[in-house]
Parts: sequence; structure tokens; C-alpha cells
Amino acid sequence: MFEQEVIKKILDFAIWAPSGDNSQPWRFTVCKDAIKVIYVPNQDNPFYNFKRNASHIACGCLIENISIASSQLGYASKIKLFPNNSSQDVVAEITLEKASIILDPLFEFIKTRHTNRKPYKKERLNNSHKNQILNVAQEIGNGNVLIAEDQEEIKNMSFAASTNEIIVLENKELHDAFFSEIIWNEEENINKKVGLYLKTLELKPPQRIGFKLYKSWFFARIFNRLGMSRFIANEDAKIYCNSSAIGVVTVNGFEPEDYILAGRIIQRIWLKTTQLGLSLQPITGLIFLMRKIQGGDRWNLSKTHIEAIENSYKIIERIFEASGKNIATMFRIGVGDTASARCLRKPPEIYFEK
Repeated sequence: MFEQEVIKKILDFAIWAPSGDNSQPWRFTVCKDAIKVIYVPNQDNPFYNFKRNASHIACGCLIENISIASSQLGYASKIKLFPNNSSQDVVAEITLEKASIILDPLFEFIKTRHTNRKPYKKERLNNSHKNQILNVAQEIGNGNVLIAEDQEEIKNMSFAASTNEIIVLENKELHDAFFSEIIWNEEENINKKVGLYLKTLELKPPQRIGFKLYKSWFFARIFNRLGMSRFIANEDAKIYCNSSAIGVVTVNGFEPEDYILAGRIIQRIWLKTTQLGLSLQPITGLIFLMRKIQGGDRWNLSKTHIEAIENSYKIIERIFEASGKNIATMFRIGVGDTASARCLRKPPEIYFEK
């Protein structure tokens, strides 16, 4: 039986994993020498969370943090995914064993890693940085990291990825779900510690006024008729264009275990870029929408939006030569100014079994 303080220290670092709109869809049960990661349903945006793919990626990030933090405290972690055949809510059982192991140098960046949505400098990655990022997948297992640096390819993928913003603003269900997750001021961010803090979106003062009006579906429909959804998507695409590279993580299958693997890989990439002084922003919304369509869950998407998603996804698939592969996550990296703010985390919810 481990001391509760050891478990609390490990999980205090683990919870700084990223999750969709900072939803933090997890809690923990501790039994003897094992930590169980329990998925909390309905925390993630259901529109993006087809078959819990988004949540499984987030849990993969969390599991990687547990592994890294455990090593820092002198424990080796043995990870068993979905140990309970009767419940998919038990995502992992992580057994800790005291061991003499090499400390993970990424540990010190767990709490400083964050999303940076500012424009980045159009500086090419140096070969050392690029190779370190590409090699991350080999540290985990059967995944792959692909990076595109050609400026024309970055431009094409930036505008393809921004199709997501059009859908967010024009589809009422997704619009309502997105705006329900926004934390509108610093006091709410400090008190609630769950959700997407407005300041992290890096909006300029005039944009903030329009964004707040967009919260109302009444105004959203008017703005959309005036072409604002397309204009906003184009502006976001221009920001994405200001990147050193756009990358993806691919995995071999479409099972929950594959998405957890993708989460572990993207977390290490993110920690590595933080270590290297680079910024990172996930731009995976389009990928999640495509998985939703491929899985037959398209009833709440218009024909026009389905065609836009499919055509945009083909651009990304072609550039990365990823036909037949599962592109699980997508991100942009580069050198950026310091982010204006970051989302916070609620304390870990831990139940110690007797």
C-alpha cells in the first residue's frame, strides 16, 4: 500500500494533461498499489467525441503524465488498459513499483505546458528540434509522427483545418456546445477551473465584443448570413499559416487503445516542444468531425458541411500521404510570443479504497 501523499503528488501533476476545451473527463480510484483512471461521461463536447475518441486521447495524455511523474518519485508504472471487461469507463489500471529508473527529463515541463493560439514566426525548425519531435513516437510504441514544413502545404492545411470554425459557428448544436464551455472572465477561471478561458483564445478587444454577441444563436444566424463565419475561419487560417510546421500523429487502428496511444504521443510531443522553447496548438477539430462522418454519425450535419469536411480532410490526407491510416491528432508548432493566459485545473478527484 502506497502512502496517500505519494499518490496525491503523482496525480497533482497528472491532471495538467490537456483535454478538449479543458473538460478534464476523469477521476481516480486507488486500490493498494494501483491507480485506476475512471472516465467521467458527458464531460467532453459530444459533437467531437464520437466513440469517446477525444476523451481517450485526453486520457492518454493523462496516463503519460502519470508515467512521467511516477518515475520522478522513483516508481516504475505498469499500464493495463481497460482492465474491467464489464465497464469501458475504467480506462486504465496503473500499477506502481519502487524501482531504480532513469528520471524523465520532460517532468519539469508538465505544469508549464499549455496551448498558445498566437501567430508564430515563420522560422523553419532546425534539424535537431525536428528530429527530436519525430522520434517521440518511438519512445511510446506503435504510432507515427509526420511533419510538413513546406509553406504552401502549411497554407493549404491551415485553410482546410479552419473548416472546423465554419461548422462551429453555423451548426446550432455545435455552436451551443462550444459556447457553453467558455469561461468568460478571470474570476470564473479561478473559481471553476474547468472549461475554456476566453483570454486563451487570444482575441483582440473588438473581436471579443463580436465573440460575446456570437454566443446568442439569434445573432449568430444574422452574422452567418453576412458571411462572418467564413471571415472568422479565414482569419484563423491566416494565424495557422504563421507556423514553422503542421504535424499529425497517426496510429494503426481506430480502437480506444489506439487513441490512448495517440494521446500519450501528443503529450510527449507537447512536453518536448515546451522543453525546446517552441509553442504548440492542437487543430484537431476537423479530424474529429471526419471520424464522426466516417462512423455514420452524420444526422446533425448538413450536406454542405459534410462535403466541406470531407474535401478539407482529403487535403490533409493527401499532403501526409495518410490514406488508410488513422490521423488521430493534428497540431501546429513554431516560435510564438508568450500566451496571454492559460486554463487552470481542478484538484484531482481521488477515492482511496480500503
